[in-house]
Amino acid sequence: QFLKKAYNRALLPCVLSVLSGNINILADGILVGQKLGTNALAAINFSLPVYLVLCIAGSFIVSGTAVCASDAIGRNQSRQAQELYQMSIFWCTAVSVFITVLGLVFLKPLSLLLCFDENVTPLVAEYLGMTIAGALPKILIYIPFWFLRLDGRNGQVTLMMLIMGAGNVILDVLFLYAFDMGVFGAALSSVISTAAACVLGFAKLCDKKSGFTFGFRIKAEGVRLLETARAGSPSAANNLFQTLRVTAINALLLS
Repeated sequence: QFLKKAYNRALLPCVLSVLSGNINILADGILVGQKLGTNALAAINFSLPVYLVLCIAGSFIVSGTAVCASDAIGRNQSRQAQELYQMSIFWCTAVSVFITVLGLVFLKPLSLLLCFDENVTPLVAEYLGMTIAGALPKILIYIPFWFLRLDGRNGQVTLMMLIMGAGNVILDVLFLYAFDMGVFGAALSSVISTAAACVLGFAKLCDKKSGFTFGFRIKAEGVRLLETARAGSPSAANNLFQTLRVTAINALLLS
């Protein structure tokens, strides 16, 4: 009965987490394609590998620390679980800053690498610039998604995913049709909706009901980095192979 109840509580947030990511991509594709045409739609598709790289970073760090934290909680080592939570915050923030700085510095060559069509490349750069600038919430959002579930608060995860998915669609319509902001508006709507969901998630992780304490820590005592890497590699590998698949398809279509 306990397992059945726990499974049913976790099912909807997991489904919505998959749907929300796809809804963001679908909404951008449909609305941008209808409003801005095929070049803008192509620009979003060529930019998708960069978004997936952010997913690789977030899923690798957070799923690894969350799995190890779950194991620590099962062994009644709550202090170690706390340290793993704080470790995920530190590394997600550090990696986000690194990707943002590196990505913006090399934005032009990265855009050319993803798409060498002179009609589409400027649109790719425009979409990528906003996506890379918003790397922090796109990576950090994995923390409340994993640790709120670990804290037994699946309803909050569901709310987060609804805000991210529905918010992106609403902002897409607003930025594309009302403000005519082009592909930059499409990227901005994704960043804002993700940031809003991320803020809500961390607000719940910092309230009185939370079993975790916000903080920064490079390493958790008694846990080797190799252990967290091993635990996070399956989730990261899933995003990695999606990235390779999308990149290969884009290269074939471009040629």
